[in-house]
Amino acid sequence: MPLSNWMDEDDFNPGYLMRSIHLMPKKGDKPEWMHNQDYWLEKDQIAETDLDDPAFVYS
Repeated sequence: MPLSNWMDEDDFNPGYLMRSIHLMPKKGDKPEWMHNQDYWLEKDQIAETDLDDPAFVYS
């Protein structure tokens, strides 16, 4: 799975986070490994997520 920055620089780019982006976790290319900064969407998705799903096993 290709990795990219946790934040999309075009969507969310506060300076204090951009200066430490090299220290931040990475995101993958699958929906369960992405973070989109959309509270109204994620508040429902996170509540429905099965955290025991094998997709959340990091290896």
